[in-house]
Amino acid sequence: MAEITNQGNVKLSAGAGPGQLRLDVPVLGEVRAGSFTPGLTGTGSAPSVAYQSRGGHYLRLGRLVFITGRLSLSSISGGSGNLRLTGLPFTVGGDEDERGYIDVAIYNAATWPANSTQTFGLGMPGQTLVGVYGVGTGTGALNFTPANLGNTTTIRFGGFYLTDEP
Repeated sequence: MAEITNQGNVKLSAGAGPGQLRLDVPVLGEVRAGSFTPGLTGTGSAPSVAYQSRGGHYLRLGRLVFITGRLSLSSISGGSGNLRLTGLPFTVGGDEDERGYIDVAIYNAATWPANSTQTFGLGMPGQTLVGVYGVGTGTGALNFTPANLGNTTTIRFGGFYLTDEP
């Protein structure tokens, strides 16, 4: 339980799990912070992935969720369809406008979608997934696929989205 004292300080007590903060502030709504474990999948089938390391952190202010994380691969094979980051801590809101924006940096990719020079991600409505896209001059958003990644690929990401979860 958390309470704000007359001096404006925040007093924390039991109620949050290990490594988590839970704070109820009427103006913002519920405030939470914690960690999550991101992963990779494809919309057709999931690749076989061995991770060198991976992790993520979040801060939730009411419906607004901020995330940051990274995945470092030691091997990847197979998988089909469009690339998705998995394991978001809360479901992305069901409205198209609630997808937010996720900055995605991909290092040591095997290949990039044709004519792509930049990457970005969008939360997938009603899911705990981030779609990963490439874009370049004269192109629309092009999906990354598991085949675009290599055995030494590192993905770093950070951004925000809205959730409908209580």
